[in-house]
Amino acid sequence: MGQPFTKPNWYNSYQFTADMLFYARAVNHPCRSYNSSSALMFYIPFYASLYAHVFSHENNLTRRDALGVDLLEHISKQPNFQRNGGHDHFLPVGLMALDFSRQNDDNNSYGYKFLTLPHLSNVSIPIIERDIYIGKNQFGIPYPSYFHPKSKAEIRIWQDEVRRSERTHLFSFVGGGRQKGHGSEKFQTAVINQCNNTENCILVFCKYWIVTWDAADEILGAMKRAHFCLQPPGDTWTRRSIFDSILAGCVPVFFSDNTAYKQYTWYIPERREDWSVLIGPDQLDRIEEVLSQIQPEEVEQMREAVIGMIPHVTYMHPNASWTEIGPRDVVDTAHLWS
Repeated sequence: MGQPFTKPNWYNSYQFTADMLFYARAVNHPCRSYNSSSALMFYIPFYASLYAHVFSHENNLTRRDALGVDLLEHISKQPNFQRNGGHDHFLPVGLMALDFSRQNDDNNSYGYKFLTLPHLSNVSIPIIERDIYIGKNQFGIPYPSYFHPKSKAEIRIWQDEVRRSERTHLFSFVGGGRQKGHGSEKFQTAVINQCNNTENCILVFCKYWIVTWDAADEILGAMKRAHFCLQPPGDTWTRRSIFDSILAGCVPVFFSDNTAYKQYTWYIPERREDWSVLIGPDQLDRIEEVLSQIQPEEVEQMREAVIGMIPHVTYMHPNASWTEIGPRDVVDTAHLWS
């Protein structure tokens, strides 16, 4: 979870540890069975995010892929896997599908071919960013944020705090710019320019991405003081900031269906307008105007919906007692268990 903050059960969580947190919660899940013959689902315990970081600079593609290939060849030979061809297995991934979907073996090719291997074709893949085009067996799960409570009481206390928070600004943005030619450059540039040109926006400019989880107070503080939190695409379509803003009770503002609506269907309300705002291409240069036209009572309803989402997009502390959890967290909300 990262280094603990002074506030109990708040941690400097790295955004690419969802698979590790998922594992820490799953091993103590009340539905866990130690009898494989009675199990309905089988967890494949593999930290794909660590695997990616360790071998990412390996130029020999065969060696780069070897660990993942060996794992799946081993798993696929097990009787429990062969019984249903992997349909009853799942493997969480703490990085984007892009990192594990290499399509060719050119020496300059990026990433791994892990998710393209036939052994995983029937396996369910909970992942922080799914491939919305070909990832039929991929299911979006939230990026980890800072809060890992141990009880439903702690969740309620935090929900009450963000509910009482004084919202002094119309909107905020936490992030940085992108170089010319980057796919999200136009979104980031438009957002930053408009934030700089109004007193109604709080801008937390992150020049270097690595510092973002060293500034939790500044990040969440900005989000807690704003009615809306802008969520343009970042390096990829999705971003951890979505879940930071939900944690802060700040209504997310999206600029593409791909950022959340097509990703996190297990975790978000069916009606997007109940909890978020979508800025279309024709509105990109007038963000403040669009947001200022939303009536206060409607903003209040959206914020309450966002606050209600907090338990379900939060990874509870691994040591939390299941009798004390109350609302379902990320792991328990996953439809894998239903």
